[in-house]
Amino acid sequence: MSQTKKKREIPHIFAILLVMIVIATICTWIIPAGTYDRVIDPASGREVIDPESFHYLENTPVGPFKMFVCIEEGLIAAANIAFMILCCFSSLYLLEKTGAIDAAVAWIVRKTKDKPQLANVFIVIIMVVLAIWGSTGTMSYEEIIAFIPIFVAVSIALGYDPMVGVAISVIPVGVGFAAATVNPFTIGVAQSIAELPMFSGLGYRIVILAVMTVLTVVYVMWYAARVKKDPSKSLTYGMDFSDLAVDESRLNTPMTTPRKLSLVALLVAVAAMAYGLIELGWYINQVAAIFIILAIVVGIINHWKVNEVCNTLVEGMGKGILSALVVGVARAVLTVMTAGGIIDTVIHACVSLIQNLSLYMSGVAMLVF
Repeated sequence: MSQTKKKREIPHIFAILLVMIVIATICTWIIPAGTYDRVIDPASGREVIDPESFHYLENTPVGPFKMFVCIEEGLIAAANIAFMILCCFSSLYLLEKTGAIDAAVAWIVRKTKDKPQLANVFIVIIMVVLAIWGSTGTMSYEEIIAFIPIFVAVSIALGYDPMVGVAISVIPVGVGFAAATVNPFTIGVAQSIAELPMFSGLGYRIVILAVMTVLTVVYVMWYAARVKKDPSKSLTYGMDFSDLAVDESRLNTPMTTPRKLSLVALLVAVAAMAYGLIELGWYINQVAAIFIILAIVVGIINHWKVNEVCNTLVEGMGKGILSALVVGVARAVLTVMTAGGIIDTVIHACVSLIQNLSLYMSGVAMLVF
């Protein structure tokens, strides 16, 4: 008699974070409290740590009830980031509901299908556009994944294999998201926690994006040419993809004037955000405001009623609520360690271990830490 094994589930992110909060709380009872002195850097005007000033303090361990209070305090401390994420999600969800993103991707795919002789050129253009788009955080796997069957179908029609279809759609989005030139969900959150100027180091990330994109394009084009010349070289050779469903309705999404204007509004919003962050010293609140303005403008462009815009924004916030809350709950780990006075002690211990390493090894060690 066979017994069906239960599929092991990955723990929910909140469960993982709660375990980390509990561990941090326990550590406040074990690790001695300590602190560095903070001073104002005259060059930048920012508060920085005096690395020679570490000293121990009286222990202030965090109790069980205080631990849960720290979760609330973490949510409050991360409120600006959380609300920025909600504004971003709701605005981009509204843009998606207009069909503008569907129309843009479908237009690119149709042009590639209509002119097979220009397939290589279009593939390069598609990958570059998606990489740049992904680097802004406004295009992610959630948006592109629905188009994978379409890209795969077009890839097969052009004489390539399904892997090429996946490669020209998913991979550049991942490359762009990793480079994160002005991505508010990754760079924005990380730099705000690290108390760095918002989107500083943009030039370096643009270089990283360019290098990663070129390497990706070269490899995908090499693989595509190899498969087209000899199909047996395909990673999916012999597999049956005849049942691959293609959503023709999305492939035929027309590029109407309102949708064109909506995409232009998105480009203007991203450009304004980049300019403000680099030149005007904007921060999280101004980024959130840009996305709110974008939502209103897109709603007007598409002649949506006020209630329709508001209801869609509320639905979009529902899509981003998990990401927003994760930021706040994750901040609770830092809140617990700060309340227990152990965060500087942990940093001091780490510095003591890696300060004698070489430049590159210390960078790797910090990443591991």
